[in-house]
Amino acid sequence: MKTILTLTVSLLLLSGSGFSQDWQKNYDKFISEFQAQDYSTAIQTADLLLKEPVLHDTVKVFVLRYQAFSFYAIEDYEKAVETFKTTSVLAEKIYGKEDYNYLQIIFNLAVNYTYIGKYSEAYPLMDEVINFIIKDQTKNSMDYI
Repeated sequence: MKTILTLTVSLLLLSGSGFSQDWQKNYDKFISEFQAQDYSTAIQTADLLLKEPVLHDTVKVFVLRYQAFSFYAIEDYEKAVETFKTTSVLAEKIYGKEDYNYLQIIFNLAVNYTYIGKYSEAYPLMDEVINFIIKDQTKNSMDYI
């Protein structure tokens, strides 16, 4: 019985470490593709990464965010909006609304809304970003100006 338990635990550890290595390999590939401006391939690699159950939530936000940037770069603004919306929900849970990671995501969501003509969706998001900057840094801030 002890042998079976030891084998089971060993197999779980081995399979987990192999899965982790695949994740790291795909993550490095995703970063390289994005930096090389191979956005279509980066989007596909991001899809693979997002299926990984070992993906930490902060890494998931990062991958989703750069996948959304990739959609923007290939001018698929509808998919960029969809991905930034998903990212914003997760970022709000992780960071809260008063965090620059969250604010950059909703800023980018607002920008992409304007590209598809949804100005009424963009305005409240831009307003949220501006109000936070005023609160956090005052109107004299370079971010506000």
